[in-house]
Amino acid sequence: MTMNYHIVIGQKLSKKKQKQLSFAIAKIFEQTDKIYNNWNPSSEISQINQNKSKLPNTISKQLKDLLVRCDDCYQITQHRFDPTIGSIFNSWKNSLAKKHMPKEPANEAVGWQKITINELSLQKKHSKCQFDLCGVSKGYTIDLIAEKLSELGYENFFVEWGGEIFTKGLHPEKRKWSVLINSIPKKPNSVVHLKDKAIATSGSSMLYEWKADGKSYFHIFNPKSKRPLETADISTVTVIADKCYLADAVATAAMTFTELNELRKWGYEVIECCPSISFIIIKLKDNTIERIPNERSCFF
Repeated sequence: MTMNYHIVIGQKLSKKKQKQLSFAIAKIFEQTDKIYNNWNPSSEISQINQNKSKLPNTISKQLKDLLVRCDDCYQITQHRFDPTIGSIFNSWKNSLAKKHMPKEPANEAVGWQKITINELSLQKKHSKCQFDLCGVSKGYTIDLIAEKLSELGYENFFVEWGGEIFTKGLHPEKRKWSVLINSIPKKPNSVVHLKDKAIATSGSSMLYEWKADGKSYFHIFNPKSKRPLETADISTVTVIADKCYLADAVATAAMTFTELNELRKWGYEVIECCPSISFIIIKLKDNTIERIPNERSCFF
């Protein structure tokens, strides 16, 4: 867990409350590392990935809670957010790092329908099925921190980790929280004003890039094509939602599109399903900004 976090509380805290808050936050990051972190080989999700058995795996309540939210995101995004893409991630990553295409990625293991969750158990229907929670775990961790802050009685705060944000209440200056959307070279930053909202951004400029056979590939995978993202019409997609895990997952799913018109159509369908969501799309060709729905109320 190497990324710094930034939390602003809308009131002065005593040393005792600062210590209490620091301890609570540390416990949440510890939970994320031990349960959801794909990069920790001893985490719960990594242990499940290493288990090739088709027999049920006993899982913690904390992991089940996140997987249930993953199922919601899978439905809302019309199956474009699918953590079982982890089944082919390493195969592609290792091959592209050597500048060639993978020979036999485990495509048949990809698919949310390849798993069953019952009570506190998870069962794989394919032995090579693996999970990549990176597209949702960061946002979910921010939500857990926000829930803890509310539980401790704080009504106004700002939580940021790795560029993803949750806001509650008002800034100490009694205004909404102002958030800068990542700027494009030679373009001014856009500012959104948030209260009780989360925001997350995904984009080709923010992703790890591999090159093979004269093409660029990025580490977001399309679970429908079972291939990594290539150059597209979209530079970045920012999503505003009620929860950060949802903003995180939907932003990731949005970047699986290569055509702007397809993304626009899908975006409106997502909003019809979940009206609290909105999109800010930065186009790659001319660096212009498009909002879905087309409202300016949250911008300067």
